[in-house]
Amino acid sequence: MRPPPRSDLPPREIPEDVQRRYAELQAEIQRLDVSPQTRVGESRQERYARQQRLRQYRRELDKMARYPMARRSRTSPTTVLAMVGIALLLCVLSFGGGALLTGILNRPVDISSVANPFWQAMETQQYDVAHGYLDPRSENLQDFTNTARKADNDMGAIDKVTPASQSKTGAGVSFASATYLVHRTGGTLFKSATYKITLNFNYNANSGFGSNQWTIIDIGSLLTDPQPSS
Repeated sequence: MRPPPRSDLPPREIPEDVQRRYAELQAEIQRLDVSPQTRVGESRQERYARQQRLRQYRRELDKMARYPMARRSRTSPTTVLAMVGIALLLCVLSFGGGALLTGILNRPVDISSVANPFWQAMETQQYDVAHGYLDPRSENLQDFTNTARKADNDMGAIDKVTPASQSKTGAGVSFASATYLVHRTGGTLFKSATYKITLNFNYNANSGFGSNQWTIIDIGSLLTDPQPSS
């Protein structure tokens, strides 16, 4: 550490060149032209006039600006009410939209998602594929295949299926039926003819999301001896 300065030493004299420069600076400061506001201060009338000029400048800038500062700096009661109304509307829509979405997801798909591939499999004689659209409690695959082959031999293969009528399906509906005009080419027992076949469907809510939830529980007289349509 540096030792403290000794107090018994005589004070140092200011060099002459420093004193001369200090005197020159004092003379230059006295010669400066200082405004009266700097010496005395601003009067109340002058301060009020200056504030009015600043307000006028701001109004002129607001006119040129797209979003005036006066409007941005405060929120009107109308804006607050509009924001509250929008928030309430969003809450209502979110609740109603959720209920609507739930109804859509729970609504059974149309029976055509099961009926169309069933008939396509029957036309191409893919009986194992067609059997997959039947209710699991129906006859087993071997019996179904034997019966279908016998029907094709007796009445002819299916070459055309036309929808005739269908019961209404939708939310809350678990049973449906549809009637089709099925044309067979003719076989050993029957000539070529068109038969009216009614299929019954059942909706299983526990079959899993995204799967075919309708199953065919009754194929009517499709594989027996149907009566030709008039």
